[in-house]
Amino acid sequence: TTCAIPAARMVQAASSVTNSEVHCGDLVDLWDVSDRVNVSTKDSNVIDDAINVRLAGVSAGSPGGTITSQDGTINLWLPFGQVFSVQAQSAADGLVNVSGTPAECSVAEAAATSKTLSCGTSGPNYVVTAGTDTPSDGAVNLNFE
Repeated sequence: TTCAIPAARMVQAASSVTNSEVHCGDLVDLWDVSDRVNVSTKDSNVIDDAINVRLAGVSAGSPGGTITSQDGTINLWLPFGQVFSVQAQSAADGLVNVSGTPAECSVAEAAATSKTLSCGTSGPNYVVTAGTDTPSDGAVNLNFE
């Protein structure tokens, strides 16, 4: 899906949606998708909650994906009991926050702005980058539900 600029887009999907591609000029809300997820926003005026994505599931053979905001925070909700990793990078003035991490997952912190979350081994990888513009704003919030 390519969105008109500037347009906020909300997509309510289902776990059977296993290939999601959304590129917008403004805000993106993408709920209950699985496996391959590629999302980006390009609006330099967004500060809060530029992208909200909730993964319903992750299959072993999934390619993972990328979630990128030019400016603004990315909120990613992750499923319990799945094998995957997330490489998260925030803007220089932001943070990467991980909450509700289950026991089978670990968090490696390179810096407050750069963390890798690993749940199991050899699963799909998601690269999440907030605030790619210079200068930029944006944090990354990784949550389990």
